[in-house]
Amino acid sequence: MEHLPLFVYATFIATVAVAYFLIGKASQFKKPFMIATATWIVLQSVIALTGFYTHVDAVPPRFPLLVLPPFFLLIYNLTTTKGKQFLHSLDIKTLTIFHTIRIPVEVVLYWLYQHKAIPMLMTFEGSNFDILSGLSAPIVYYLAFVKKTIGRTTLLAWNIICLLLVINVVVRSILASPTPFQQLAFDQPNIGVLYFPFVLLPSFLVPMVMLSHISAITQFIRQKKIDKRLALSAILALLIVFKAPAQSHLDSYISMGLANNLSIQQQNFELSKAMYALKEAKTLYYPNVAFNSTYTLAEGGRVIDLPLGNLLNGAYSTLNQLTASNNFPKLENQSIQLNPNNFYDVKLRTTYPIFNADIKYNYRIKESEVGLQKLAIDQYKRELVKDIKAAYYQYVQSLKAIDIYQNAQQLVQENYRINTSLFNNQKVNRTALLRSEYEVKKIENALIDANKNSENAKAYFNFLLNRSLKDSILTDAFSSSLPVSVDAIADVSNREELGKLSKAQDIHRNLIMLNSTYHLPKVSAMLDGGAQNFDFVINKHTPYMLLGLSVDWNLFSAGRNKYKEKAAEASLSSINKQTEFVKSQLDLQLSTASNSFHAAVKVYGNTAFQEKAALRNYTDLLKLYKEGQVIYIELLDAQTQYINAQLQTSIALMDTWIKYTEVERANASFHLK
Repeated sequence: MEHLPLFVYATFIATVAVAYFLIGKASQFKKPFMIATATWIVLQSVIALTGFYTHVDAVPPRFPLLVLPPFFLLIYNLTTTKGKQFLHSLDIKTLTIFHTIRIPVEVVLYWLYQHKAIPMLMTFEGSNFDILSGLSAPIVYYLAFVKKTIGRTTLLAWNIICLLLVINVVVRSILASPTPFQQLAFDQPNIGVLYFPFVLLPSFLVPMVMLSHISAITQFIRQKKIDKRLALSAILALLIVFKAPAQSHLDSYISMGLANNLSIQQQNFELSKAMYALKEAKTLYYPNVAFNSTYTLAEGGRVIDLPLGNLLNGAYSTLNQLTASNNFPKLENQSIQLNPNNFYDVKLRTTYPIFNADIKYNYRIKESEVGLQKLAIDQYKRELVKDIKAAYYQYVQSLKAIDIYQNAQQLVQENYRINTSLFNNQKVNRTALLRSEYEVKKIENALIDANKNSENAKAYFNFLLNRSLKDSILTDAFSSSLPVSVDAIADVSNREELGKLSKAQDIHRNLIMLNSTYHLPKVSAMLDGGAQNFDFVINKHTPYMLLGLSVDWNLFSAGRNKYKEKAAEASLSSINKQTEFVKSQLDLQLSTASNSFHAAVKVYGNTAFQEKAALRNYTDLLKLYKEGQVIYIELLDAQTQYINAQLQTSIALMDTWIKYTEVERANASFHLK
């Protein structure tokens, strides 16, 4: 998990402390409950600090140790006399205001999502609407217990709805956790709750929220008979909450492949590098403060001769005679060394770019480079998604081929049994028996080959997911369903290739502007604040400040900058032509893929009809053969046609899905998360 800012930890720990106080207040600070809760919090914190829960591959899984004990406690409170007494003793007023803690919890979850610790579906930007419970809690408290304008039925309904909201989050977070039963968010699993202090979310905060709702609901049910319509509404809401949009197996594998792919991970590092370069470019807008200090010792070098004695001694002698005193001493000529000896200078220098067009265009170039890298990652992802889908459909087709050959094996074995019976009754000759036996071995060989192809297809599919080549693959039911129409998106404007060229155009436009700023001055300000003196003396003359203004103006460079500008313009023109050519290529690719898809759909329709006709023909000939009205070779021909028709129908069905995937790639219609 990424290193988180200190305020994230502080906010969450403070929320835990407030929750502990409020739930304690609701229980009238009963010592057994307070001590047990505090012990549980400390125990889970210590375990989390050791990294115990971060070992997601441990057997048995460790994550259930976070959620199962509180779950069993809730069951105990609902099913035992003492548990029910405890639930009925909690103060409903305090329990209502207790739910305001869900506001900071949701904020912390959003911060965790921003730092790639949890998936988006666990935040209010995704499928988590639990923040509504926290926002409505103070309003409900005010209306129910201060103004007393709403009654127990409304409070009951509010508690049921809020309980369903938290159950919704719990279900999704469990399905997104890196456990053997993970079904969601393979690209960004729920790992944040495996670290301290966030383990206290599933082990303390969520159980206390559910406990408070269950306590309120049971108390209201105990006090008043509930309207049947309210109960029905609660059941319908429960069904809606649990009707989570479960991913298909293929969608889950796509998420897994995108998350595990090493090339994407490497490109993500390149993206991080580009983003840090962008942040670095942005810092050039801000002042720079540097600490400088110098200390010099000098001997020799240039000197300045000051003939003070020659200039003043004559005048001083005359003044001494006139005043009859020695108040004007004799002076010596001075030689002052230019290099300062035993001199120190300590200062803070602040520089600030007042006007520098290079900084603006350099920032824009870095910004475009970040967008370019993002598009490169998306382009690779789309190609990987296409490969995963095609490999998945090929694996499904291989399973269907195995199923067809297994059914064919039963057919030829039945034919062999019939021919054996007919031969024993002297109704067919040995040739028919030998041919039927040959067909049995032929189908057995075909089945062996189909199993081999299936294993190879499985290995390739697992290779794309970057996991063990022998891992089992779950498949979705296809029956005879066809993909939806591909005519909805008939353009290539969403293709990353065009987006990359557009970013390249932006980069070269900014390069042109950057090279055209040579005639503009660069203005910067400088401020020094420090202390300097000889012999480490510090007095009132030691501190100083120095303000300066710098202007750098390139007046003549023999046309060098102009040539750079022209070169950038030529590169931009080249990219414009390349964009037109790539656009034509992509249009051709989409047209070809679309035509192939429509043709595949028609082929599937014909092969499906052929399969039905072949089955009807084989059934009729088998009946006639048993009656001795047709020869075995006719039955054998019908059998071969039926088996081949089944294989062709299966291949044609999967081919429509593969062709649909190619169209999806050509128009970039697959939604990348």
